[in-house]
Amino acid sequence: MNKGILNKRVAVVSGGGRGIGREIAFTYAREGCAVILVARNKEELEKTAQEICAKTMVSVDFFAVDVSRASLVKEMVESIIKRFKKIDILVNAASINGPIGLFKDCDVAEWDRTIKINLMGTFNMIKSALPYMLKKKYGSIVNFAGGGAFGARPHFSAYSVSKAAVVRLTDALAQELKDTGITVNGISPGQVNTRMFEEMIAAGKEQVGDQAWKEFQERRKTGGDP
Repeated sequence: MNKGILNKRVAVVSGGGRGIGREIAFTYAREGCAVILVARNKEELEKTAQEICAKTMVSVDFFAVDVSRASLVKEMVESIIKRFKKIDILVNAASINGPIGLFKDCDVAEWDRTIKINLMGTFNMIKSALPYMLKKKYGSIVNFAGGGAFGARPHFSAYSVSKAAVVRLTDALAQELKDTGITVNGISPGQVNTRMFEEMIAAGKEQVGDQAWKEFQERRKTGGDP
C-alpha cells in the first residue's frame, strides 16, 4: 500500500463509479486508502476499480448497490466491516437529477425516487456506517450538496429539495457528533460537467428553463469548474 497521508485508512465512496465520486476515489487511493466503490452500475464500478488499482496499486473493492435500499446498504456495510474491520471515511456522492421541468408536470414516482436516492441514500449510508465509526471514536463523513441547496432552482425541484435536506442533515450530524472524534462536512462542488450535466442538456431548453439553459450553454464553452 502507498505511504500517503491516508495510509491504512478505509474509504467508502458512493457514486464512485464515475464523475466526481470516481475522482475522489482515485485521490484517496493515491494517498494510501483502501477504497470501496458503491453505485448501481456494476460495469462502471468494475472498470473504475480496475483503473484505480492499476494506477495506484491500492486495494479497491466495489459493491453494485442501490443506496436507497436500506437493507442492502446495511448488508454491504457489514461485509465491509467483516473484511476491513472499520470504515474511516464515508463519502456520499451518489445522486440523480430526478425529474426536470415545471413542478406541476413532475412525475410523482420520479420525484419520490429522487428523494429516496439523494437524501435517503445518504441517510442509509450514514446510518449503517456510523455505529462502527462511533466504536472506533474516529471517522470522516462527507456529504454532497449541489445546485439549489442554497437557493431557489426552478425546474429542478426534486433535486434541489433533496440537496437542501442533505445540507440540513449534515449540519445536524456535525453538531451531534462534534465530541465523538467524527467530523461531518458538506461539499458543494460547483458547475462540474459530469454525465449529470449532459443529462440536463439533453432535457432541452423548455424543460430546464431559459435561465438554466443560458448558464448551461456558457458551461459548455468554458468546460465548467475543474
